[in-house]
Amino acid sequence: MSILYFCPVLATPSGGVRVIYQHSELLERNGIPSQVVHPEDSSYRCRWFDSKTSIRRGSNVDPTGDFVVVPEVWAANGGKHFHQSGVSFAIFVQTGYPVSYTHLDVYKRQG
Repeated sequence: MSILYFCPVLATPSGGVRVIYQHSELLERNGIPSQVVHPEDSSYRCRWFDSKTSIRRGSNVDPTGDFVVVPEVWAANGGKHFHQSGVSFAIFVQTGYPVSYTHLDVYKRQG
């Protein structure tokens, strides 16, 4: 199993992106496979801070072997996609973005 942190591409420094990289790197250092995924540009890597984080080239996810962590700003769309695809995932809430049960209704199982 690999833990995949989906992460936006930002040219300017952002604490949220840095925390995503740090979490992934910490998991790797402790023997847990983890990579950062930039679905908007799979060749991207943040260069405005030092990091040894592994980057997954491409955004393919194995529903049987990957666990995805989605930032809260992508929870509604990205989370819905992973839910419908049978991919296990978590929503990573770092800031004050409004996340409520109303937003999460998209994950209710039908039937």
